[in-house]
Formats: sequence, C-alpha cells, structure tokens
Amino acid sequence: MEAVADGQVSEGSIGGPKPKNFAERLLRLLNSGDSSSSIWWASDGTMVAFYPRNMKHEDILATQLKLKNYNSFIRNLNRW
Repeated sequence: MEAVADGQVSEGSIGGPKPKNFAERLLRLLNSGDSSSSIWWASDGTMVAFYPRNMKHEDILATQLKLKNYNSFIRNLNRW
C-alpha cells in the first residue's frame, strides 16, 4: 500500500503499491502473468514479446497500462 498526498492509502489492482509510471505498470503486468496471451517475458527473461492483435482486442492497454491505444503503447516502449 502507498500513502498519497491527502493521507489516503491506494493499492494497485494486482496488489501492492500502485504503479506510478508506464515502466512500473508494464513490469507488474509482465510479472503477474495475467495477460500471457498478449504480452510476456521471452524465455530467457531478457526481453519482452507481445502479440499486437491480442493487445488490441484485450482490454489490457486501458485497464492495466492506462493507455488509450496501441500507438501509445509503442511510443511508451520507445521512451523506456
């Protein structure tokens, strides 16, 4: 759990502190395994693999990563 400015406590939907940025949200999603048909760690754990069609049709962009569309996801990956 995490204290926020007004003294309330917030918690992420998967448990633990609420992720603050794209990188934290992506890591939480990857480590949870909740979207393994769309995005996952490569077998050696050194890179991320994703299936764009599933990402577009599943709601993980909006619900887990807080993004409006697939292009925003790519833009955020390039920045990270």
